[in-house]
Amino acid sequence: MAKRVDNNVDNSRHLIDLSPNTVHKSLSKRDTNNQNSIVTDIDKSNSIFSTYIRDIPLLYENLSDTDNQILLFSIPDYDIHKLDYKVWQYPRVIHQDMTPLEKETIIRENIVDFINDYVVNLKSDVNIKKGNDLSKVLMWLEDDNYGMPLNLINENGKNLEVSRNPLGNGKSQLVLNNGHQVMAVDLIYNGYSNGVIFVIKGCFDKKLWT
Repeated sequence: MAKRVDNNVDNSRHLIDLSPNTVHKSLSKRDTNNQNSIVTDIDKSNSIFSTYIRDIPLLYENLSDTDNQILLFSIPDYDIHKLDYKVWQYPRVIHQDMTPLEKETIIRENIVDFINDYVVNLKSDVNIKKGNDLSKVLMWLEDDNYGMPLNLINENGKNLEVSRNPLGNGKSQLVLNNGHQVMAVDLIYNGYSNGVIFVIKGCFDKKLWT
């Protein structure tokens, strides 16, 4: 008998159709005049990360909505390739005796699960309760005193602490702590009317963050 997929995961809104067609762009500071939504640059990117986002309809729609407040931690292809597994292979395992539909469903679940670790909806109930909103994040980014870390909840319901580490000469690192790993990366970001994209040039090991 074929092994069944995880019925606790609702994938009815997620359809994966991989078709990259654009060029990735990242900026080292926020463009305060940018009134476009985040998908402006997602649509210009042919990175693996952006391709997956375009193929998750609900997430893509949320990123298109200028009324939303989203933080997106975008990962370059190089860091995704450094993982010792493909993002669609984990955490749910594909078994040889599964049907093609079951395999496709698990691939879709794993991709959505991976991307959601790097998406923070500031208008979700859990982030609202923590006092997280876009204006607070932008003030935190532009404050030379850095302030306290941001304690965020991602779209998978997991904790993500984000802080800044001063390097001198007006530069700083972005430090991400998921409770299992700590990742310090160059602070590269761009602001939009509905959120911020950080290019984090690193990748958490999903096997440690489950």
